[in-house]
Amino acid sequence: MEISGKKDFGPFLAFGAIAGLVSVLGGISDIGLSAVLGGADISTLPRGALGRFASFRASPLVGLYQLDLLNVCVSLASLPFFLALGMAHRERRPAFSFFAISAAAIGTAVFVAGNAALPMLGLAGKYYSAADESGRQAIAAAGEALLSRGAHGSPGAFPGFILSSLSSLLFAFLMLGGGVFPKPVAALGIAGSSIMILYLVAVTFIPGMEHAAMFIVMFGGLATMAWLILASIRLFALASLTAFSRSKRSMK
Repeated sequence: MEISGKKDFGPFLAFGAIAGLVSVLGGISDIGLSAVLGGADISTLPRGALGRFASFRASPLVGLYQLDLLNVCVSLASLPFFLALGMAHRERRPAFSFFAISAAAIGTAVFVAGNAALPMLGLAGKYYSAADESGRQAIAAAGEALLSRGAHGSPGAFPGFILSSLSSLLFAFLMLGGGVFPKPVAALGIAGSSIMILYLVAVTFIPGMEHAAMFIVMFGGLATMAWLILASIRLFALASLTAFSRSKRSMK
């Protein structure tokens, strides 16, 4: 199905599809790293600033991963995908498209701004190079403050994570009634985003849910990745239809 008025957005739809597939690769990488490093069970992560500093000293890359830097990269990579979804629905559901795009932009900004990975890396270096104990104590206190707003599962990190998941849910509902994507694809996105929201609530506000939440996030992550793949394929198809329609018009 061709969307009227989308003739200038074919390349961007294709770029959004590529971004969606890049996000899937990021998700697969996250699954692999979680299996190796145990990051899916947040109860195994280092406790407190000193534990995080020790993790950074042993391996800066592991320390960054444990503080969700990969998730930040995936969130940034998926933003063009969401913008493409909004563009694909701009004629049929303009208000909903604008609202969903705004939610995705705000959610990504909050998530990126609240991430503590890079600031903690800087503090870890300062901690081990500090000249005296009082300096190390001050740096450790700053690290604790960062973790309170940026560690996975902390109430401070919850707004960024939940806004990102809610924006994905909005786009899935946009697809459900937009007539551009198959309804089963939209339903898969709704299921994946809903499960991820359930996971975030569980690990943030329900004590002792870390182990059970591993199974919740596994199903949510797989459903979300399947949604990204199917939606990206459809975006490629829309971009191809646009190019074909423009070629036909140019031949007349």
